[in-house]
Amino acid sequence: MARRKEHAAVERTQQALVSLTAESLPALQAALEQAGLDGWLLYDFHGLNPVAVGMLELPGMTTRRFFVYIPRRGEPVAITHAIEQGPWAGWPGKWRKETYSSWRVLESLLAGVVKGKRVAMEYSPGDAVPYLDRNPAGGSVGAREIRRLRRSDMDGVAWAAE
Repeated sequence: MARRKEHAAVERTQQALVSLTAESLPALQAALEQAGLDGWLLYDFHGLNPVAVGMLELPGMTTRRFFVYIPRRGEPVAITHAIEQGPWAGWPGKWRKETYSSWRVLESLLAGVVKGKRVAMEYSPGDAVPYLDRNPAGGSVGAREIRRLRRSDMDGVAWAAE
């Protein structure tokens, strides 16, 4: 019964999210500006983050870690595993996409994207609500501050009807 409720909650979350597209990017960036953040770092592994899965709508299931940084200004950056490029075929060509094949490269790429920045992530301070916590250890390499992003921070974004 509890699993069914969790599954239903994940489906509702995915349906309510706006897709990350060139058209939706300005509204997302305006909301980040209003929230006083430098960007939003999405993370996923095996499709476990309903926010990342819902916003990116990648075809199929990913089996490797990936990160997508949505900056307050500029173009998004995807950090993807070198052996899993198929789901990223539809990533806009003008948006940056970096690949990694080792932990050292991954950590270096992440640091290059978030070092010294105030970023939003799906996390629960102290892992108090593990089901909501999507911030892996090391996923915030060098970030100055990590803040949980609330729906109210995203006022003005055209979310799908709930």
